[in-house]
Amino acid sequence: MAAPVPRTAIRPDGKAYAVYQQSVGIVLIDVATGGQKRVGPQVNGPASQARIEAVYWHVLDAATEGVYAIPQGNGPAQGLWLFPYDGAERQVTGSGFWHAIGGGAAWDTS
Repeated sequence: MAAPVPRTAIRPDGKAYAVYQQSVGIVLIDVATGGQKRVGPQVNGPASQARIEAVYWHVLDAATEGVYAIPQGNGPAQGLWLFPYDGAERQVTGSGFWHAIGGGAAWDTS
């Protein structure tokens, strides 16, 4: 079964993929069972202000350590967030216009 997401949203082990669901957040979906696990942003977590301001979140990469995503708002979105599969979300950087993650690096157009 093909996942309804870009390859970068599929976890490296191929067992799950990440999507953004309106009014839920970034969700990890198990390919075998269809089970869902919310990975962020947390209601009162570090990304809460970005969560409030974002119209939606764009998943850039479902990496081994977690999901990298950027908030998308009414204007140009800045900043890059990591939502670990188990653990506390954190802002990687508050600036930059991020487009891709891979090979231990992130690319922006700032």
